[in-house]
Amino acid sequence: NCVVPGLFHTPFTDYKLNTPELKETMASTIPLKFVAEPSDLDATILYFASNRASRYVTGSCLTIDGGESWVRHEKVNMPHPSDLPPESQPS
Repeated sequence: NCVVPGLFHTPFTDYKLNTPELKETMASTIPLKFVAEPSDLDATILYFASNRASRYVTGSCLTIDGGESWVRHEKVNMPHPSDLPPESQPS
């Protein structure tokens, strides 16, 4: 299993987020409108580490990016599942 993080404010990304203006600009590109902190991954990591919660999960990647990947998906004109005809939508 793996976690695929989006933009998180860490020492590695601080150059993009080191002023309130830069952070606000970056946050405006994320559907949830905020830049995550490393602690925002805590529950996700605990989920994968828990035998009770993820007992039947294997080979999975969970994207934690505030919806950014969905926006990128839309920008390449690929249909979102909700845009498919009812008979083609996943059940």
